[in-house]
Amino acid sequence: MSDFFASFGALLGEIIRIIVDFFTGFFGDLGDSGRSFLRGMSRSLGIAPSLINLLVIVLGLWMLWKALRAFMRRALFVGGIWLLLGVVILSWLIN
Repeated sequence: MSDFFASFGALLGEIIRIIVDFFTGFFGDLGDSGRSFLRGMSRSLGIAPSLINLLVIVLGLWMLWKALRAFMRRALFVGGIWLLLGVVILSWLIN
């Protein structure tokens, strides 16, 4: 009877190990993909690959999105302000 439980424990341990190895590889590859994306984007824009620069890019793109939404609502003055702010913030980064 103890051979059955030893075999069952070994099988359960192998299954758990396979699951842990899968998730370790998956999240490791996901992190590598994120780093590669950030490096490629920063290289094409001519900026340093840092989290601060990524946040500034996201902020600038958000401002451009707000400008587009304002223009679609026919709020030309507000859209112009958002557009100017977005372009200014993005131009600080891009060389």
